[in-house]
Amino acid sequence: MPYRLRNLSAHRDKPNEIEEIPLKVRIRPGKEARLEPKHLTYLDRIRSLQVSGKRAPQRRGRFRGDSSVVREPRRFFQRVLVKSRVVHHQRDAGEALRKHISYLQRDGVGINGEEPTPFGEHCDLDRREVTHWVDEWSSDRHHFRFIISPENGGELDLKKYGRALVARMERDLSTKLEWVGITHHNTDKPHLHLLIRGKDELGSDLVIARDYISNGLRNRAQEIATRELGFRNQKDLAQEVERSINQPRPCRIDRALLDEAGKERRGVIDSKRFSNRESSLFERQKLRRLNYLEEIGLAHRINYGLWKLEDDLLGKLRIRATKGDIVKTMHLKMRGIDPNAELNILDSDRGFSGAIKGIVLHKGLSDELFDVKYLIVGAENQRAYYVPFSKYSESFGQECGVGDRVSLRMGEKETLLRSDENIFHVASQNGGVYDVKKHFESVVASKKLPSGVRPEQYVLNHERRVKTLARMGMVKSISPGGWEVPSDLVERLKNRRVRYIAIDTLERVRGHGLGLGL
Repeated sequence: MPYRLRNLSAHRDKPNEIEEIPLKVRIRPGKEARLEPKHLTYLDRIRSLQVSGKRAPQRRGRFRGDSSVVREPRRFFQRVLVKSRVVHHQRDAGEALRKHISYLQRDGVGINGEEPTPFGEHCDLDRREVTHWVDEWSSDRHHFRFIISPENGGELDLKKYGRALVARMERDLSTKLEWVGITHHNTDKPHLHLLIRGKDELGSDLVIARDYISNGLRNRAQEIATRELGFRNQKDLAQEVERSINQPRPCRIDRALLDEAGKERRGVIDSKRFSNRESSLFERQKLRRLNYLEEIGLAHRINYGLWKLEDDLLGKLRIRATKGDIVKTMHLKMRGIDPNAELNILDSDRGFSGAIKGIVLHKGLSDELFDVKYLIVGAENQRAYYVPFSKYSESFGQECGVGDRVSLRMGEKETLLRSDENIFHVASQNGGVYDVKKHFESVVASKKLPSGVRPEQYVLNHERRVKTLARMGMVKSISPGGWEVPSDLVERLKNRRVRYIAIDTLERVRGHGLGLGL
């Protein structure tokens, strides 16, 4: 008898009704899988500025997201990677949205290298419809971006999958959603970009609970992928681990090895039991992973059968994986231009002396979620450079394009912002404590904000900045909505410099078919 998923949360108002979802599964021993744990209370919190005796003037949406779906995914479910970002809108929100959707729709990333077509709940969308929703969304407070990447995405109809996922989200969040999806097939794993408007069906701000964004959505994505493709079996799990053994990126085996090292006082791993006849397949795979880590200098054999892992193993593997991805990108983009070029990766932390002049061969995004850009610049002597961007790399209105001649140099900038001075000023009038409530009251009383800027949004931006300062160790959180601000904050930020790679455009010579650009 085929397994069926029992979907309890779909019928909160009718607890005696059960929806059974047929599954295409690989038969294996065991009990029937139940996707839902027993029903937990619905998260129903109001997020607003803490103004004494008053509600915040702007209507905010309630927190949405059922805590019952926030749990560890089942081992035999299909795996899905979910990346998320809440984008808070600035004055240029409309232009930023247009650039983002334009990049997601670029040629070469759709099926068979075609331009992908945006889609919605019922049908594909044309450019006129996309332009319409960009204009509507740009006046909102925020929107959500998700990248949904099923491990076996090539076996799924990603449009059908995306529609099913959003429908499931609407039931979890108890509201209809306005959204746009775009599928990409230009990587090893086809994936889905999902943009969701920051308004619920009543026009209030859509505020999704953090635990739902972090875990609940991934669980739903895995449930739907499992419904379409079936459960993974022991063979699938073993092959997944096997593929990761010689990969220079963090994997499940590394975490198991770190757990073993943590059990020993000296952090030494005894691998002798990994290689005896009674060892399981996973134990033998651990030994092979140790040998690979030794080859790349991240594990050391200190005696027969005894191993020591490098400090910050996972962090160093992530750095290696990033460099490997960059080299792969450069090889791909240099194909047909100069395949014999010497490849170099510039790093703002290490820096370089003098100026590097060359031609922009390619301009793209290294992170499509956060719109982080990069350049590939061809210089003399058959050298090509990968240039990571910072927000200071280009001047507004002076952005370079493919084919332009540019000059690369190191630059420095102080980290002091106008908002930092405002935070310091508020704190100096409140005994050295920045208080969100008092800042809001003073802003409302002063009535000196620029046209179109709402007090709650203005204070919210300062709250985000003070939280960033807390992560930097510049201020200290002492209560909800309160931070202790040192008397030398402004001076410390003036003396704190950030290094970046500056890009100066020498000559605009756009095009010439050198590569795909932004």
